[in-house]
Order: sequence, then structure tokens, then C-alpha cells
Amino acid sequence: MRFYGAPNDEQYFNNCVRRISELELEDCVVFAGPTQEPWNAYSQADVVAFASISEGFPYAMIEAMLCGAAIVATDVGGVPEALGNSGILVSAKSPQQMAEAVAFLLENREERERLGQMAQARALGHFTEEHFLHSYELAYGELLSPMTEQSLQRT
Repeated sequence: MRFYGAPNDEQYFNNCVRRISELELEDCVVFAGPTQEPWNAYSQADVVAFASISEGFPYAMIEAMLCGAAIVATDVGGVPEALGNSGILVSAKSPQQMAEAVAFLLENREERERLGQMAQARALGHFTEEHFLHSYELAYGELLSPMTEQSLQRT
């Protein structure tokens, strides 16, 4: 298991490192720290887990989806909308549910690959720059349409 990112709670991080050492899991659990190439981490992972307790729009999850990663994420903020049915959602602050979902995917290669393909297709269909710009164009068109009609009626 490989964890990326900088710890935001040093005391908790140190407790985790100590516990990993006590259980002699150094060969299984790696804290890789921050990365400048998240796409490599997402592409190499068997499962990507996002255990947020609060989330606006999950940009990191979208990046993982674009890489075709199988995803387990917490059901918070914009995560359910972004992930749709292309991953597994679990309750926030529920490490047991998270562990069970990750273990399920690790044990089921076909399901992992299926969800990874679905996630990538969903991200390409909904979250590309082209889609974003098209959505804005439509929204502005709808907002301007009543103004244009009012302007034409006055002339």
C-alpha cells in the first residue's frame, strides 16, 4: 500500500509510522510523500482511495478517473456526482467500509478493470476542457437569450 501526499497532522503521521514498525509492515506500507507526477501514481495503482471527510469538487479524483483508476471514495460533497456509478462510494469516517471496498477490488481484477474503464469514460465524457467550455457557452446563451428577445421587442 502506497500513500502519497504530505501529512497535515505530524503527530498522527508519527503514530502511523510507529504502528507500521511495531507490526513489521514496512515492506507493505509506504509513505511516498508528495509527487509532482500524480498521473504516474494513479496509473500504477490497483485501487485509488479517497477518504475525504469534506470535499467540494474532487479534482484529484477526476485526475485518477482520467487515468483509468479503480476508485473507492467517501460519499461527501461533489464526489457522488463526479464518480457516478463508476466507482465505489463509502460513508465518510468509516474506515471499515473503506477497507472492505478496497479489499473487494484488490481481490476482483475484472471488477477493478471494469470500474477503471467506466471511470475513464465518465471523466472523458463529462470533465474535459471541451465539455467545460461547451457547458459555459450553453449557459451564457441561455442567460443572454431573454435579453436579446427584450432588446428586439423594444425596437
